[in-house]
Amino acid sequence: MRHFRSILIPAVLFLLPGYASAGWVPQTSGTPYALYSVRFPIDAQTGYAVGAQGTIIKTTNGGVLWVSQNSGTTRDLFSVNFPIDAQTGYAVGGVYGGTSRIILKTTNGGASWDTLHPDTVGCLLGVHFPSGPDTGFVVGSYAGNALILKTIKGEPLGRARYFSKFQDYFRFTSQWVLRPGLQ
Repeated sequence: MRHFRSILIPAVLFLLPGYASAGWVPQTSGTPYALYSVRFPIDAQTGYAVGAQGTIIKTTNGGVLWVSQNSGTTRDLFSVNFPIDAQTGYAVGGVYGGTSRIILKTTNGGASWDTLHPDTVGCLLGVHFPSGPDTGFVVGSYAGNALILKTIKGEPLGRARYFSKFQDYFRFTSQWVLRPGLQ
């Protein structure tokens, strides 16, 4: 039995590095800040990542090289989404657990980002356009309450709904919907 262990342990240790590196390959982001969200809107070449201290980085070669973009903010960005193409996108964030929120929009592939001002407070954690550019949702929290913002056909992202309990909405297929009577 002792001989079997002396063969098995080195064999396992030899195989582990190859097994571990077979799936995920480390990339160099070029930023010292944490990254929270990544999105490749149209293909595997052009992608965006967002993170702490207003970090936005972009790749056009499948992640080989990431280039920093100027977000114009130092607030953390938690989510990024490009509903149409690689030119028009949104990033959301704020101070987690705080009252400082931010929504950024680009229409030129991230060369510049404009700040949108929703009529709400709270930290924004996710942005999604489920069926194209006309209808979008932003989710987050404020003072322990759930927060949902919705835009329809280009209306400003800013019609806020605050919910004090998770029972105020429920999961239906792949999207969150409001419980009847809360629209």
